[in-house]
Amino acid sequence: MSSLSWADSFVVLPASVPANIVEGWAKRASAPEFKRYLMVAIGSCDESKLWIGLECYINAMEADALANRFDFIGAMLKNLWSNWKSFAA
Repeated sequence: MSSLSWADSFVVLPASVPANIVEGWAKRASAPEFKRYLMVAIGSCDESKLWIGLECYINAMEADALANRFDFIGAMLKNLWSNWKSFAA
């Protein structure tokens, strides 16, 4: 069992999405390495949607709005991952 409560996960996971992108950018040795961190961020985005569905402290409209935002962010990250070629301009 994880040491994080549901409420803790609800706060920590969404913050891990941009944190993984920043970490990937800072540690980029190659395009594949950066893309690996993008995939971790996409996974965190999807996991955040799971926790939103399990959270009982928000109403259904708020949960749907949050899930839609994570869908949008996830789609942008997947597009970036698919189209990333290199670090050259």
